[in-house]
Amino acid sequence: MEVGGIYGVKEIDVQILWWRDLKEVWSLDEWKDMFEANFSWEVGNGREIKFWEDRWAGCTALKELFLRLHSTCSSKDSFVWQIRERSENSRLSWKIEWRRNLFE
Repeated sequence: MEVGGIYGVKEIDVQILWWRDLKEVWSLDEWKDMFEANFSWEVGNGREIKFWEDRWAGCTALKELFLRLHSTCSSKDSFVWQIRERSENSRLSWKIEWRRNLFE
């Protein structure tokens, strides 16, 4: 498939370039706030979203909102899919590993 009259450029190639360019603009200080205020993450299967690091549950990363919990967590680099758990009645819960008992 030709895109924009350029011979030999496939549609997927243009999509990859578009996302790469968007990521570069997103990282510029003058554009960052605008992008973050108007875009949101879709977690999907959770394989590309880091539970503590990424801003997927609001405008701030969970590690910044819950500093003490993050410091006590033993799975700081976990992706959402690794700690998300669905019970038999389809309720969502989190299987977070802690370095110590939180309620002692």
